[in-house]
Amino acid sequence: MRRYAIYFFYDKDGIVDRYVLYFLEKLKPYIQYLVFISGVKLNPSEKRKLINSVDEIYECEHETQNANAYKLALEKVDSNLLSQYDEILLLDYTIWGPVISFQQLFETTKTYNVDFWGITQYHGDDHVPLYIDSGFIAIRKNLFISESFKLYWSGFPEINTPDKSPSLFESTFTSWFKARGYRCKVFVDTEDLSSANCDPSRIYALELIKNRKCPVFCQKLFSNDYDDILGICCGQILPELYEYLDKNTDYNLDMLWEHLLRTENMYDIKQWLQLNYIMPADVRKSQFESNKSTALFMHIYSVDMISVCKHYAGYMPQNADIYITTDTEEKRQLIKSSFEGLLPNKIKIVIVQNRGRDVSALLIGLKDYISQYDYICFIHDKKSDHNARRIVGESFAYHCYENIIPSLEFVQNIINIFDTHPRLGLLVPPPPIHGSYYNIVGCEWQEDYYQTIELAKQWEITVDIDKRKPPIAPLGTMFWFRRTALESMFHNKLKYEDFPKEPTGVNDGTIMHAIERLYPFVAQQNGYYTAWILNNKYAGLILTNLYKMVFDVNQILFENYGRLSDRRQLIDKISQTKQQLEAKCKYQKRAKLAIRFFLGDKNYESLWEIKERIKKRRSHI
Repeated sequence: MRRYAIYFFYDKDGIVDRYVLYFLEKLKPYIQYLVFISGVKLNPSEKRKLINSVDEIYECEHETQNANAYKLALEKVDSNLLSQYDEILLLDYTIWGPVISFQQLFETTKTYNVDFWGITQYHGDDHVPLYIDSGFIAIRKNLFISESFKLYWSGFPEINTPDKSPSLFESTFTSWFKARGYRCKVFVDTEDLSSANCDPSRIYALELIKNRKCPVFCQKLFSNDYDDILGICCGQILPELYEYLDKNTDYNLDMLWEHLLRTENMYDIKQWLQLNYIMPADVRKSQFESNKSTALFMHIYSVDMISVCKHYAGYMPQNADIYITTDTEEKRQLIKSSFEGLLPNKIKIVIVQNRGRDVSALLIGLKDYISQYDYICFIHDKKSDHNARRIVGESFAYHCYENIIPSLEFVQNIINIFDTHPRLGLLVPPPPIHGSYYNIVGCEWQEDYYQTIELAKQWEITVDIDKRKPPIAPLGTMFWFRRTALESMFHNKLKYEDFPKEPTGVNDGTIMHAIERLYPFVAQQNGYYTAWILNNKYAGLILTNLYKMVFDVNQILFENYGRLSDRRQLIDKISQTKQQLEAKCKYQKRAKLAIRFFLGDKNYESLWEIKERIKKRRSHI
């Protein structure tokens, strides 16, 4: 069967990622001619990537979506040339794979007695009819040379935004031709799944690949709002698919990371793929044979914390080097005498300026040593003295230490994680939720978003930073990192003068707090992801605490809003109430302004005062 393929490509940055090239490479043996049509302008270097994969490249003059691109490509091709082919394939960049060879797909589908076919389908709902997923549609000759085919495209409207594509193309193509008597079929039968969910390719991707020989998966898996995921399942969809592809196929998942880290927000990636590592603190998970160099970087300002820091430093492997920063010679001598017992570790103590705290100590004071190591652990003498009760700050320090460096076995497990996950850049503890830190969750940016954005521009960080989405940042500034993930930060020519003088008198809103939130975005810019790290004992504490907090909040919400069926309905109900209150407040504000205008521009604190004033005004009218 001779096939003519039209592949639509779109990328906001105009970058042709490897997953596109791989797809086209594996498709090429089954087609005779491939047109690559881009919805954005491509620079010469991106076009060169396509030389061995495509026969022709078109670029749309204006940004466009798949249907208009297909229409343009079909208008350009000579009808006599097209009649030499048995099938036209309409393909687009939202299809990833193949994770299984295309051979079975094309051998099976060439036996279909149909006019068009696809790989998967949407089963329809109350608003949208059943349709074949538009990322891969094959059209047979008797259809594409028909007047019906010409009529469909001649009346097709312009689509400029992705959100209109499903309603104007994807959902109409199948029904339009079926209504005119044309027959269709899909390669992956999901009729038995239609009652469970109308979109199996999004929800049952693992089932389709593992048990139904589906050769591809769709990019829309990575556009799921996590609220929607929580509304139907416990979040297992993508992690289970990822694990299966990693262990049972030869599909290079590094292509997935390359694209996601460039285009998506780190918060979304972390949720979709459940990027949490819960490691035992008393058991080594696997044989420890890493050949990577490791160091502990530590800042000590408070002498009464020297013993605590030494305690945790003692958990580093014997071949790890230890670097300690402090601000005076007197403290250096105290630290030196205290840490002598940690031999055979190499220990170096560096004096730094007391300006910028632990952040400048790491990025300025220790920048000359970072190039020597593959993995680095950074901790400091955390006290959080601003808390009214000392135990609150002590618990925050415990939270950081115990999830970063609680034992030798835990450290070895972390090194093993870095060894086996080459795209892992940072391991950070989750935000604290006890005491006065409870208000961090939902307000992770605090007063630091705009300063972080400004710093990101200066450092040419272009990945997505969204005020509505929290940074997966090491709040508390203790974390593990891969040198290559953060190395660029050490070359940004920071100076001590860039930091406020001590004491700052503030606990938020400084450049230190902006940098603290920028760490994961620097790693992402450099092609690495950030994940949460917890030891197994502390994970148990978190589980107890989170359940208690959800329980308490739910009881109050249910009393006020009723016991609704799921979390999404509860949030919608609260949002509606908020909107009603805002509307009421606006009405009251306008009424108050009218009263003030009537009474003269004066504030009256009580309703009684207003009534008395109105009476007096009326008596003079």
